[in-house]
Amino acid sequence: MNTYLIAANNNTPFDLTKFHNFVSTYLYSRYVYAWWHYLGGPVYMVKTNLTSNQLNELVKKHMGTLQYIIIKVDPSDSQGWLSREGWAWLGRA
Repeated sequence: MNTYLIAANNNTPFDLTKFHNFVSTYLYSRYVYAWWHYLGGPVYMVKTNLTSNQLNELVKKHMGTLQYIIIKVDPSDSQGWLSREGWAWLGRA
């Protein structure tokens, strides 16, 4: 299973509620085993068996002209300041 960070530049008009529903409902019910949104804004982590290219094909339809990145992450090699729930999702609590 892969963990990916999806982050977008929200300096342009962007319907965050619509994107949140896309991740938490559409992706989660079909392609994603778990999703994470502990930082707020257009920043999500998802756990999936998809490749970054496959995930991008699904995500880009909802981004319009908004700049974004999908990047594979290694939760075992991470640092920062998160809530206990955030670290638990990453398996680091």
